[in-house]
Amino acid sequence: MANTKIPVELSSTPGIVDNSNATAITIDSSENVGIGTASPTGKLGIYGGGISDIPLVITHAWGSSSTALISASNSSSEVFKVERSGNVTLKGNDLNLNNGSVEHRFTNDNTNLLIRADYGNSAASSTIQFSVDGSEKMRIDSSGNVGIGTSSPSAALETFGGTSFIGAKFKGYTGGKTALVGGDTGAVWFGDDDGSIGTTNNFNIIGASNVARIVTNSSERMRIDGSGNLLVGTTSSNFGVAGSQLGVGGNNYMTRSGANPLLLNRLSSDGAILSLAKDGTTVGSINVGAGNVLAIGQGSNYIQFHNSLNSFYASDGNGGRDNAMDIGTSSVRFDDIYATNGTIQTSDRNEKQDIAELSDAETRVAVAAKGLLRKFRWQSAVEEKGDEARIHFGIIAQDLQDAFTAEGLDAGDYAMFISSTWTDDDGVEQTRLGVRYSELLAFIIAAI
Repeated sequence: MANTKIPVELSSTPGIVDNSNATAITIDSSENVGIGTASPTGKLGIYGGGISDIPLVITHAWGSSSTALISASNSSSEVFKVERSGNVTLKGNDLNLNNGSVEHRFTNDNTNLLIRADYGNSAASSTIQFSVDGSEKMRIDSSGNVGIGTSSPSAALETFGGTSFIGAKFKGYTGGKTALVGGDTGAVWFGDDDGSIGTTNNFNIIGASNVARIVTNSSERMRIDGSGNLLVGTTSSNFGVAGSQLGVGGNNYMTRSGANPLLLNRLSSDGAILSLAKDGTTVGSINVGAGNVLAIGQGSNYIQFHNSLNSFYASDGNGGRDNAMDIGTSSVRFDDIYATNGTIQTSDRNEKQDIAELSDAETRVAVAAKGLLRKFRWQSAVEEKGDEARIHFGIIAQDLQDAFTAEGLDAGDYAMFISSTWTDDDGVEQTRLGVRYSELLAFIIAAI
């Protein structure tokens, strides 16, 4: 179709083009163009008329690439474009929403999309809110806290499940594992379904009544009570109840009915199976060794129990120590020793030297010692038992010492005489004399 010029009729007022005296296009004295208005406030003013009128329609020839666009005055590229497919393109760095006092900005910094609330207003306490179906579902407040289900988040991320109780849910593929946070008890649980506490394949941490509980197979297995005690296999901080406790506010214990409550198993090598310390310093240990050996002690001084030999003996923690340790001391004595047989003392000639008969002076001491044997009662026994304290028979160590001195001999040179000195808990030096009766009796018999 050939181009056709349609004549227009100028109105009597310069700068107005009309059609049947109805204003269509106005060009005022400032060269502002008005369409549908005789008073344009900018270079181009478009007025649609009624509320149902569309003020501006831009169309393109029918085709797959048809677009409507607005270009910058100094650029051939579009600033705003609407494609036939419905895609809308806004080019530039910023999209500003400004009501005259508050500005919200969407910024493209060539890397990220930045959404800024109350942009340029440092005094504003702004939020970014996300609403669905007319009600708020999530917000980011002026402190940067994110709230989901709450309009006043008090932490970097706060969720609120409402009446469903579940605050957060993390789920893998369909039919996969689920992690849930929330519940009316403030629980955390992991499972293969909806996280119901009663199901058997869940691992639960449930906090209620100041107690954190771990539940598996629908049963409680462990808890931390309100005092901070860790309880395993029990819900009671009671030593008489089966279970284990690591106590912050109570004792540490392990209790089991009819079976060993604790098994320690060392692999590969001999050595300590349990170490004991005071203020960070090891004070002793229980060691294990080959041949079902158990040793208890400290440093190089251990008592070793040997199952195969049916005995216990001095040890360094790994092997035996011959002729190395005493039983008791002068200040810390044993009382009675009950035994089926008497003690066996080494008397092998190959281990002795300076073998000789008694001298005349020694013989006289032995004869004197025979006459020094006395009966007596222990003071401690009288204090405890009164007149019921029994009579003992032996020699007074000071009398034996005097007998040696009378013959010009030193009792301390003879192993039958013992003199031990120590300082007690009050810092007072104490001395106690003693006698080896096996040697004393042999000494007296030698003079008969």
